[in-house]
Amino acid sequence: MTPSGSKANPPAGAFEGALTAALARWMPGRVLEPLAVDAGRAWSLLPDGGALFSDVLAREVVEPGV
Repeated sequence: MTPSGSKANPPAGAFEGALTAALARWMPGRVLEPLAVDAGRAWSLLPDGGALFSDVLAREVVEPGV
């Protein structure tokens, strides 16, 4: 089973699932490709994207401009 995460967007962000799917087609390998999108409900299912940004920042010192 592939690790994944689901997302339910509010009405103002209902476009996000369809946009993410389009970006994955237009720029393969640059964004996560949704496993499923229900545009009518504003739901999306995404594969695991790796470490959370906050976790990466917590373990590494990042200097401005680096």
